[in-house]
This record gives sequence, C-alpha cells and structure tokens, in this order.
Amino acid sequence: MSKKSNNDDTFNDRNRLIFLSGSINESKAEDVINKLLLYDASSPKTDILLVVDSYGGYVDSFIAIHDVIKMLTSNVVTICIGKAMSCGQMILISGTKGKRFMTPNSRVMIHEVSGFSGGKLTDIEIDYKETLRLQKQIIEKLILKYTKITQKQLDEFMSADTFLSANECIKYGIVDHIITAPGILYNRIK
Repeated sequence: MSKKSNNDDTFNDRNRLIFLSGSINESKAEDVINKLLLYDASSPKTDILLVVDSYGGYVDSFIAIHDVIKMLTSNVVTICIGKAMSCGQMILISGTKGKRFMTPNSRVMIHEVSGFSGGKLTDIEIDYKETLRLQKQIIEKLILKYTKITQKQLDEFMSADTFLSANECIKYGIVDHIITAPGILYNRIK
C-alpha cells in the first residue's frame, strides 16, 4: 500500500483541491470540513475544488459538509469523477451553481434516505419518523432547490435506486457542465 507523500498534500493545498472518495462518514466529513474552512480563511475570494467519487454514506455527515459549504465566502466547485451516489450526489449538487461539473462517463444515483434502526419497537418508530423528516424537510427540499427536478420526478427517482448519466444530469440541473477538456473547468473557476 503506497503512503501519501507530503508533495501530494502541498499540491492539493496550493490548488485548493479536496478529494472526497469512499464512504462519507464522520471522519471523512471532519477532514473535508477542516480543509474547506482552512482554504476559505486563507483566500476567501478564490474557488475551492471538491472532487466527489463516492457511493455515499451518512446523512448527518452530508448535512455537516453541506452547511459548511453554504456558509463559506469562497465558491465551492464540485466535480464528479466516477460516481456521486446517495450523499455523494447531494454534495455534488451543493456546489456553487454554474460551477458543478462531471466527467462524461461518470454517473449519479438518487434514492430515498436509508434508516438503520433496531432494538425496541418504540425506538424503531422514532427512527422511522426522524428518517422521514430528514427525507422530506432536508434531502428532498435541497434537491428541489438546487436542481431542475420536479416533485413528481423526484418521487419517481426515489422509489428505487435511479442512475443518471452525465447528459441526464445536465438535463435535470444536477450539474452545469460536462468536462471533456481541462479548459471547460479552468475557464469557469478563479
């Protein structure tokens, strides 16, 4: 297993580049949030690039990252390379409008919020109600706000795992541009 070199960190810091890959959990959210806050504090008028390649993860971790993105002075450029599924898709759409990108063969997946309850029936019922609240009041509300997806389309997308191509993501306003050459990205960021 190769160890990350200090040169990788220096390159990423100099270019204000954050990679969000793998499962989105508390530890990953903490790393992303720390970098977002650091980059914003160091140069609040310069874009931050957030590359997403994730199967998703925990809703609470997404909410933490989302809320920090929205309170920054810097624009956050989101770029899907590979996949942005579940919470990964939510982070992708949370980027600054006009600065959300994906590569041509990447894919996005939307589905309803998953719950992980067990134990007593009353606890399962409480967890169900909270999961439903998260779905309706946060996840669906943000998707409808940040995209061109209608409530009817969203209900259909969330009925089962729905995979969307780059062209479909443009159509539904999930991303703003498909990257087919570096200039498409670099000409739109500062």
